[in-house]
Amino acid sequence: MKKQYFAATTQKLLYTLWGIFFLAFSVFSGYATFVSWFSNALDSSYRITSPLFFLISLYWVFRCFYRGYRESIILSEKGIEYNSFGYVVGVKWESMKRLGFRWDDNYRSTGVFASEYSVTKKIWSPNMFKEVFIPLSKFSNNWRDSDLGQQIKQHAPHLFEE
Repeated sequence: MKKQYFAATTQKLLYTLWGIFFLAFSVFSGYATFVSWFSNALDSSYRITSPLFFLISLYWVFRCFYRGYRESIILSEKGIEYNSFGYVVGVKWESMKRLGFRWDDNYRSTGVFASEYSVTKKIWSPNMFKEVFIPLSKFSNNWRDSDLGQQIKQHAPHLFEE
């Protein structure tokens, strides 16, 4: 039994808007890079920073669209696997410590905290030495009452004990 969940519609909209913003910025900085390299209108310091802004904004374009449309969690009999931009984290049901909140991309996200030693797959993680956090509120607007929440209650009832 494996069930995969992708971002909720509101999350897709949020990441799409951010992606469009960064895409517009990358087009502007790409044009500025082109102009700065082929004319003497700008000073040499701008010739260095303009391509840097272009590359950083392209990174954010890919990150936003990936997180909105490809980021997912997979629930199985063993645990949860969280596929995000640049890393895959798998946590066993019994290794999950608690439910909690964390700020993620300028919004408060509800999810599961687990210890670092319980990670089964890791390609790369920005919080490499901290607790593992798997956001759940990204994948359903009201995740506790949805199919996602019911699946988690079935496999990890200790998270819901008060």
